[in-house]
Amino acid sequence: MKILYDGYIFHHQKAGGVNRYFENIISRLPNTETPIVLGRKINGRERLSHPNLKVIAAPPAYPRRLSHRLERYKAFRFPESSFLRLREALLKPTIAHPTYYELITESDIRHYKCPVVITVHDLIHEYFYPNEAKEKIALKQRAIDRADRIICVSQNTKNDLVKSYLCDSSKISVIYHASSLSKGDAGENPMGNQPYYLYIGARYSYKNFDLALDAFHDVWKKERSLNFCIVGSPLSKAESARILALPCAAQIKVIVHPSDSVLAALYANALAFVYPSLYEGFGIPLLEAMACGAPIIAANASSIPEVAENAALLFDPKSKDELIEAMLKVQDENVRKELREKGEKRVLEFSWERAAKETVQVYRSL
Repeated sequence: MKILYDGYIFHHQKAGGVNRYFENIISRLPNTETPIVLGRKINGRERLSHPNLKVIAAPPAYPRRLSHRLERYKAFRFPESSFLRLREALLKPTIAHPTYYELITESDIRHYKCPVVITVHDLIHEYFYPNEAKEKIALKQRAIDRADRIICVSQNTKNDLVKSYLCDSSKISVIYHASSLSKGDAGENPMGNQPYYLYIGARYSYKNFDLALDAFHDVWKKERSLNFCIVGSPLSKAESARILALPCAAQIKVIVHPSDSVLAALYANALAFVYPSLYEGFGIPLLEAMACGAPIIAANASSIPEVAENAALLFDPKSKDELIEAMLKVQDENVRKELREKGEKRVLEFSWERAAKETVQVYRSL
């Protein structure tokens, strides 16, 4: 099969969960398949690998600096988009699996002449930003309507999709993500021997970061040696001001976009990984924590209990008291040991090899 991956996500994101998803699926396709990635600029090109991989990138129509500035205007993208549309037509792919709900070629997703597979990762826009994301939701609707098969990354996402878009559940397959990290990746831990709770990821409203911060402050009052390690993007001015106003500010550390070896070390040495999110389509950090040996405290919401099962202390994400109780409970080494053991068993049920195999089965069914 010639499998066409429109490279929209590789153009618009330098890194991210969706990028990693496609990188892992493509690299594990059988050698009998030919993956083709189509794009203008392909971030993370070095992470895309397969013996039959073809990457087709449009030559820039303008000098690099000028091209970057003009990209926002559709008229100036015309030469590159036309080149990609022509190459796509000549390819005659067996299957198309776009990386997003709109295409880098700027064609309508409904115009594909081959079977189309779409992966739905979550319904965050629909549940948390319905007014601000009307255009993106409309694009998703068109993609879902056009798709011959849909892959959802959890049963919870499938249920949400059927309920919100009224699509046929029989054309949906649930294929789980996996972790690319393991204990063996751990390098030097920037937190040293300090006891710390770990928060990793974005801090948008639905991520419930403020609850974790408030809970840590209350736990710190009982034990002043504790630390809170925040991993992700740099703090905004508002976040910095809020943290500096807390008495425990000196115990809050921020580590910006660490390497995988540092990330694995942070997981491996944490008192607990705290995951208070109100909604996740899957939650790859849960598997990363299990694979690296971090005890998990997680919200009892959306797909989180489906992925974590009994390998986490679950709490009501709207209850600071329940989160504090879990953070205090996990200070017991016996509790941490039990959570680590359960996590090590649970994470074995997920693998990118299995995800790729099941994805190929979806392709072949078409």
